[in-house]
Amino acid sequence: MQNDTLISLIIKTSISDDGVFSKIMDDILQYELNVPEIPPLIEMAIAYTRRSCSAGMYTQGIHNKNDHAVYQDMWLDSIKSTGKANSKSFQTAAASQSFELIKSYDNKLNKKLISTITTTVEHGDLVSIADMGIQIPVEEAISYFQESANNMDEKNIGQQTINVNTGIDNENIFNITNSLLDNRPPLKSTPMPIFKSKRLAEIFIEIESLMNSEDFQGAITANEAMISMSIAQAAALREMDELIAEGCEIMNVTPNQFFQIVKDKKSESESDDLFFDDETPF
Repeated sequence: MQNDTLISLIIKTSISDDGVFSKIMDDILQYELNVPEIPPLIEMAIAYTRRSCSAGMYTQGIHNKNDHAVYQDMWLDSIKSTGKANSKSFQTAAASQSFELIKSYDNKLNKKLISTITTTVEHGDLVSIADMGIQIPVEEAISYFQESANNMDEKNIGQQTINVNTGIDNENIFNITNSLLDNRPPLKSTPMPIFKSKRLAEIFIEIESLMNSEDFQGAITANEAMISMSIAQAAALREMDELIAEGCEIMNVTPNQFFQIVKDKKSESESDDLFFDDETPF
C-alpha cells in the first residue's frame, strides 16, 4: 500500500545472535525478498536503516570500514534512484521512519543515540575493532555513545543526509576508541576466529611489516653471510627479537615455536588481517 510505513511492513522474525542491529538487517532482507516492488519512501527509509545498523555493527566489531562503505554506497544509490536528494521533507520522512523502526526493536535506540553512532562512524576516526579480531556485545557497544547522545542538541539531528554536528569532539572519539579497545573476553557466540589479546594482534601485524622491510631482510642476509650489519639492520633485528620475546610471554611458548606460528599465519593469510584459529595455544 502507498501509505504504509516501514515499521508496518517489517515482520520481526530474526533470531540472530549478533544483536539488534543484525536482527533488523535480517528482517529487512526478508521483506525485500518477498515484495515485487518497493515504494521510493520505503526504499529510502531502508537505506537509512541499513546505514545506521551497519554503523552499529561496526562499533560491535562485526563490520569493518569496507563493510560499512557498502551500506554507505547503497544509501547514496537510493538517494539517486528515488530522485529526492534535494527534498528535505522526503529525506526527513524517510529518516523518521528509520528511527521509528530501529527504536521498535529496542527502546534505548532513540534517534539521538542512533544519529550519534552513525555520524561517529561516518566521521572515520573510530577504530575498526573488527580488523583486530575483537567483537563485543551490542549493549556494551552502544553504552559508549550514550553520554554523547544525551548531550546532543536534537535540532541538529534533522536529516542524516548531511554531516550533522553531533557534539562529538576529538576527546570523546578518543575515549570511545579506548573503551572499545579495552581488553575483554570475546562473545562466546562469535563465529569468527579472534585474538584474545589486542597487543598480540598488534605484535603479529608489526612482525609481518618488519619481515617485509629492507632493513630486516638485509640483516638476515648479513647474518647468513657473516658480514657486518648496518646500524639500521641491527636495529631491525633487535626490534624483531623484542617482538618475539613479548609474543612468547603472552602465548607461553618458546621463541622457535612463536616464530613458526608467525610464519604459518603469514603464509595462510591473504591479507593484512591476521587471526588465530581455535587450536592456537594461548
